Amino acid sequence: MNLLPSKKYLIVAGSLNKIAIALLLIILISLPIVGYSQHVKAPTDSSKAGKNAMPVNNGVLLPQMTVEQIGALVNPSEGSVVYNTVAKRPMFYNGTSWKYFDVNFHTVGEEYGGGIIFYVDPSGDHGLIAAAVDQSTMAKWGFFENPAGATAITVGTGVTNTDKIISINPGDNAGIAARLCSDLTLNGYSDWFLPSLNELKLLYKNLQLKGVGNIARAEYWSSSETDFNNAWLLDFNTGSPVESTVNKPSYVRAIRAF
Repeated sequence: MNLLPSKKYLIVAGSLNKIAIALLLIILISLPIVGYSQHVKAPTDSSKAGKNAMPVNNGVLLPQMTVEQIGALVNPSEGSVVYNTVAKRPMFYNGTSWKYFDVNFHTVGEEYGGGIIFYVDPSGDHGLIAAAVDQSTMAKWGFFENPAGATAITVGTGVTNTDKIISINPGDNAGIAARLCSDLTLNGYSDWFLPSLNELKLLYKNLQLKGVGNIARAEYWSSSETDFNNAWLLDFNTGSPVESTVNKPSYVRAIRAF
């Protein structure tokens, strides 16, 4: 009596094993799709940011997003992962903020360099830090009869604006917003300055709106002037710029670069 399985039986069994393995692979590949589609709510536009994770030849393609799109995600779940198309690196949400897998990169909201990070450039290595407290609630922008030339509003210009402001009548500008920041030594750092208008906008968007940094719902001075008698404030109640005379008492929050 031949107890060995027939050739036909072996062929059928082999086919069933292949089918079982194929089904298992399909299930395993599908798991990341379920995880990411449930936890990452991408902006509803026609860009790649709206796509869920999907299997590709050698791995899983994560949702592709810019820094702005990542920041716009609503209530992401802890453990969500996306690909930052600007920094060219994946990021994960730790329940509080988005972080790079490389622990050497900095993130918005991180306590670092004497204050709180409110902006990180695409490299992940550099950005802007806000002091954790206000430097004044009643400071004037200045007392000048001539423009300081501090008209720049873009990110990265606050420090040069500050230098221009305090160079006017250096012996007679104690107590003005720019001087309070320039003279500040806080947590071991002395390179603080008055933020430009757009730097203030980042401070509002990335910290104040998230309830971080003890920032008042008040008007804060920028270092950006409009003419010899007026400069830009930012209303931290609405996020809107306000042009005002330079002798208006207002809030001041110093920042520094890293």
